[in-house]
Amino acid sequence: MLEDSIQNLCRLGYRPDEASFLRMAGIHSGYFVRRQFEQFIGASGGGASARFIEQIVDRGHARIIHFRPDRLIYHICALRIYARFDDADNRNRREKAPSTIKRKLMCLDFVLANRAQQFLESENRKVSYFADAWGIRQEHLPFRRYKFRRSTGERFSYFVDKLPIYVSPQPTDEDPAVHFAYIDDGLQTLAAFHTFLIHHHPLFMALKSFEVIFVAADGSFLESARRVFRRCYREDGTTTLGELDAEQIRMIEFFRMRRKREDKDFRGLGTEGLAVYRTEKEHFAGSQYEELYRKWMVEGESALCRHILSPNPLEARFRTVVLPHDYEIFGSLSHAS
Repeated sequence: MLEDSIQNLCRLGYRPDEASFLRMAGIHSGYFVRRQFEQFIGASGGGASARFIEQIVDRGHARIIHFRPDRLIYHICALRIYARFDDADNRNRREKAPSTIKRKLMCLDFVLANRAQQFLESENRKVSYFADAWGIRQEHLPFRRYKFRRSTGERFSYFVDKLPIYVSPQPTDEDPAVHFAYIDDGLQTLAAFHTFLIHHHPLFMALKSFEVIFVAADGSFLESARRVFRRCYREDGTTTLGELDAEQIRMIEFFRMRRKREDKDFRGLGTEGLAVYRTEKEHFAGSQYEELYRKWMVEGESALCRHILSPNPLEARFRTVVLPHDYEIFGSLSHAS
């Protein structure tokens, strides 16, 4: 529980507002700068932030990272801090590469700017929410498989990118129930964003209605990101992502055989082919298959595939956010701290 986590952190000597910030920063980022703490407590300058930072460093709960003599980043790295909010396995306490640190700071800024929203904070919380609220099985969630080095076993981790997800308690046509934030690291390519959409596609399909928020440090790639999203999720509610399963492929093969029969084109069928055709005709009998066959004949195979992959129109919304901070922390950081 949130209250229990804050009380546990307060027992280490932190005030409630400091404990709340530690929990938020630890869960969503692992890294923070002074201005983020000051934004959280609603104060700038003065002794409050200096006292908090001195405490967290002196107690060994965080370490200082110097990128310039006057530009400091703080990494919440102590296991006992994460254990206090029941997230001891959180990988945010591990040291990260510079580009990842930038993305982590941006992630925390996005969460700070949307504190009123209900975020799904941990892997377990995300998995349980989609299972309990939507009945979505784990195989439809984005995951990564890890094999144990000294055994044949393996484990699955879900939502390993730790990107923010929040839910709307009362969704509307303009405000879907689930919102997925993608944090752009500014590496001059949108390949990672496309990969993000592919990995989340089974979940998006199960939800039917969702919003993707492209969060960036500047506006350079906003329109390009919108085009990538709309190539995958069209305005008409169809999608170009996904693959047909074995049964759907079998059905289309039957449609091809049926058209040849109706055109009295028996080339390549033979006795064995005719026997297969009779079996498949019995298997794919029914009004639903007749409707799909007519659609296939009129609109073509690609249109039918899109219909199969998204039989009900998707409510796929896209929004962009530019964060009002400077994240050039490696050589040109001037405002992030």
